[in-house]
Amino acid sequence: MAAFYADECFHLSVVEALRRHGHDVLTAFDAGQANQSIRDEAVMALATQLGRVVLTLNRRQFIALHGRNPEHMGIVVCETPRGAPRRGVNPRDGRPSLPQSGARSSDHGIA
Repeated sequence: MAAFYADECFHLSVVEALRRHGHDVLTAFDAGQANQSIRDEAVMALATQLGRVVLTLNRRQFIALHGRNPEHMGIVVCETPRGAPRRGVNPRDGRPSLPQSGARSSDHGIA
């Protein structure tokens, strides 16, 4: 199975679904990196150092990072469907955001 590093904006529901499917997912919160305004370059460096693929919603920033430094374990860039609520880590307290009522991991294409 794959080893991932989910940045602090990534959907917690998807992290949980990946974990249920046996993937090793470390979140920014788990790594003590949440709520510190850590630059994307540092996120990529940490993921690379840990041998993990980055999970992110920051499409432009991480594609640009890849262009400048393609030596990493990989990047999975996801999009939030238009109108869907964003879920991840609460920026005020670092705790995982609570899912909206009725929201399921399958809403994001993961069973």
